[in-house]
Amino acid sequence: MTKTILKRKTREEILDLSVSLFAKRGYDGVSMRDIAAATGLTTAALYYHFPDKENLYLDTVAHAFRERTAGLKSILSGSG
Repeated sequence: MTKTILKRKTREEILDLSVSLFAKRGYDGVSMRDIAAATGLTTAALYYHFPDKENLYLDTVAHAFRERTAGLKSILSGSG
């Protein structure tokens, strides 16, 4: 696996786990350390993928909506 694919995979895994953390505890209730612990990464590794908590949060929200709208789009287009 190339470094780019591995980085993308790790980023997606972080986003997947972050969705539930932010949904349960809210923005102020989750720290970068919490997310690092949940993903099994170090905090430094988490900062490698996301420069700060705000960017991680915004990317997490976008990720969550992308996943949820994919099914709706297929239904509306008649392919689902």
